[in-house]
Amino acid sequence: MTHAEAYAEHVSAYNAQIRHRYSAGSNFDQWADRAPYFRFDPLSGFSAGLQILASHLKPHDVLIDVGGGGGRVSLAMAPRCKEVLNVEPSPAMGAQFEEARADAAIDNARWIHLDWVDSQDIKGDLTFARNVTYFVPDIETFIDKMMRAASKRVIISIASTPPPNQSARLAQLVYEEAYAPVPGHRELLPVLWDMGILPEILIPAKPPSEPSSDQESLPKTRERAVESALQGVWLNEDDRPRAQKVIEEHFSELFLQVRGGFKQLWNMPSRELIITWETSHS
Repeated sequence: MTHAEAYAEHVSAYNAQIRHRYSAGSNFDQWADRAPYFRFDPLSGFSAGLQILASHLKPHDVLIDVGGGGGRVSLAMAPRCKEVLNVEPSPAMGAQFEEARADAAIDNARWIHLDWVDSQDIKGDLTFARNVTYFVPDIETFIDKMMRAASKRVIISIASTPPPNQSARLAQLVYEEAYAPVPGHRELLPVLWDMGILPEILIPAKPPSEPSSDQESLPKTRERAVESALQGVWLNEDDRPRAQKVIEEHFSELFLQVRGGFKQLWNMPSRELIITWETSHS
């Protein structure tokens, strides 16, 4: 089995588990209920990872944000380049993008309602994907299209523990079954190496912790802590009452009461990784 085939097996197992929980078909939009959580103010500032992307952008560049969701990246980058294209298949995510774009009065950003693997003739200077590769079964085609579409550089941002995997412990409690993890950097990098790609791997600086801010963000009551856990696991709405009961029964395993509120014990820590290479060197 090749690394790409093993990667596809991870994605297929995860997708099958999600569809089973929702009793949904292959065209199910798993982002529909959660899309509002992926909308951010594009003028609120840059993370360290976005600063790396911004450092590679020139005013005349066209940025392609592959699977750009609600526009957190593409709309933030719009003032720094000629145009941004958000190639996003989810209608719910696209709607959030359009609303955020209009609210911020950004006129050089477009939503292209397509799955990246199915897209044709989309060209730019940089292609970027953030927290997308975990869900792509045909990863080699996905990467190849990113390279062919970019005249300068490919940049992929992923988490050292992918977001769906961060709540694996909680999901296992709720659904009483082994969690099917999505593939992360350990699975992605061998695929790139097999494709002859030797990328740079950057770990953006972690911002200094601000204890007062951390304490302010903690749920202050047991009820709010339970609600934060319900938002942390991907739930079928019909399963919500049962999930709430499970979380309440296992509360002491999932939360630690500290000064300022309740600290999550089920959410695995993670760091952002930037994987990038120049297309001319590929």
